[in-house]
Amino acid sequence: MKQSSQLKIQQREKEAQDLRQAIFSLARSARSAAEESDTIFTELIRLIELKRFEVRELIKAQEKTAVGEAEQLLEKIQREIAELKKNETELDLLSHTEGPVQFLQSCQSLHASPALSAFPTLNANPGLSFSSAMAAVSDFKGLLHEVCQGGFVSIYEKVKDVTIVMPRNPEGQCDATPAGVEAGAAVHIESPLGEVV
Repeated sequence: MKQSSQLKIQQREKEAQDLRQAIFSLARSARSAAEESDTIFTELIRLIELKRFEVRELIKAQEKTAVGEAEQLLEKIQREIAELKKNETELDLLSHTEGPVQFLQSCQSLHASPALSAFPTLNANPGLSFSSAMAAVSDFKGLLHEVCQGGFVSIYEKVKDVTIVMPRNPEGQCDATPAGVEAGAAVHIESPLGEVV
């Protein structure tokens, strides 16, 4: 009986040593995984920040281009308005000419009314011109959210798979000297909360 008791003690001491080694190894692996995940998520955040900056700059550049084109057209329209008003003033002065000879002489020096240039089609809703771009950004946010959710579920499942102690076998047998202990059989420990881990 004493010899059997000593064998059991040795067996349990070996199991305790193996368990301590497994705990140490897992803790080291957890630290490494946490650091690596921090690095990866930091890179993802940096990438998102870069894309946010690129979209902001793209919007600014497009605003500058669109406003520049509109301002050039506005200047052209204002020049045409000035020419039309000048012509109208000349016609108004001509209408007040008293003598027919003077009227005919003034008509010769009169410029023809300038023809209006072709006017390009304007955006029907200039105030909402970036709404489709914002819809695309919103769609991207939804897509990214779905990817993040799916990725997190996958990460969560992989993290939860990491264990030191395997689940208790279905039969619930707990032998004092279970078979296959030396081959790496599961050891059951109880957490401080009273839960079997």
